[in-house]
Amino acid sequence: MNHHFTYTLTGGEKEKLTAFYQRLAFKTIEQHPDWAGVEGYTGKRCYYWLEKDDNIVAAAVIREQYKWVVKNASVPFGPLFSDILYLPLAIDAIFAHCRQEGFTSVTIQPAMPTGTEADWMEYQVAGQWPVQYRFDRENWSSIRVDLSADLDTLLRNFSKGHKSDVKKAQKLQLQAVTATGDAARKTFIDIYLRMLDARGLGKNRITEMAMLQRAIDWIEVQQMGRLILVVNLEGQTLGGIIVLYQGDTVRYFKGAADPDVKGVPVLHPAMWEAMQQSKAAGFAWFDFWGYNHMVSEGDQVYNINKFKKGFGGSFVFYPKKMYLVFQPLKYYLFKLALGIKQKMGR
Repeated sequence: MNHHFTYTLTGGEKEKLTAFYQRLAFKTIEQHPDWAGVEGYTGKRCYYWLEKDDNIVAAAVIREQYKWVVKNASVPFGPLFSDILYLPLAIDAIFAHCRQEGFTSVTIQPAMPTGTEADWMEYQVAGQWPVQYRFDRENWSSIRVDLSADLDTLLRNFSKGHKSDVKKAQKLQLQAVTATGDAARKTFIDIYLRMLDARGLGKNRITEMAMLQRAIDWIEVQQMGRLILVVNLEGQTLGGIIVLYQGDTVRYFKGAADPDVKGVPVLHPAMWEAMQQSKAAGFAWFDFWGYNHMVSEGDQVYNINKFKKGFGGSFVFYPKKMYLVFQPLKYYLFKLALGIKQKMGR
């Protein structure tokens, strides 16, 4: 077996990595060779893959962060693998590489649901590295809907409020439609940015606009997702959602409703249409991608959780994020300084 690390992919290497990604039934968009750039990640990206008999059997995009004199690395929802047997080998190689390259720490969020295989992987890694785990809001879980059920059952599993909102949208004759092209993209982005302003989320408008432009363009060209807009009888776009394709799963990515339109359900018919389209296309799951169990009722995330849970899905949990610190003193001084800086900036 051969382990490869590189910061620059040749055309052939990118083609092989992309082909490996496309073959997997379970995968995450974060580990597509293109996605970090689409998302707007500005740090260095190191591409890793494990080859057996000239075939890629595991791969990861390692994101590197350099701040002050500290080098940290992270693998978001990876490494991906064709067989669970290769996952501990890939994690071991990434840890060894980061230690050799002088990184202060590396974190890995494994990309697989919890279960027997995930437990086995954790034991294999623990036998080689002093990995730390934390029980906090950084641990990943989500809600996903099993699309094998018939449409009547899917709708019946919605909460009372969500079913009512879907029916209300039907009475108002709102249409949820797949949209492409510059005009649709511009309309959605405008609504999304106005929604951010209305909610006071404080995100950089230019950065968010550029990211959404890249994402919508990329999913259209790569056929890796779709933009669904909700339109009223007058032809006015009220909002919409972006969904991504991840193997046998359709994943909710972004959504926005016009803040100037009150009392009209927008995201509910968009989600219902996305679920129907996904089922018709043969996908196994619709994943709302993210449910944080470590929040209180006063947290805005609590309301987002409630919205997602209203569509009747079941919880799926991921292994806890792995933290491996090579230089403890530097790492904890860095965390302390970062915390002080954030408090002073409030």
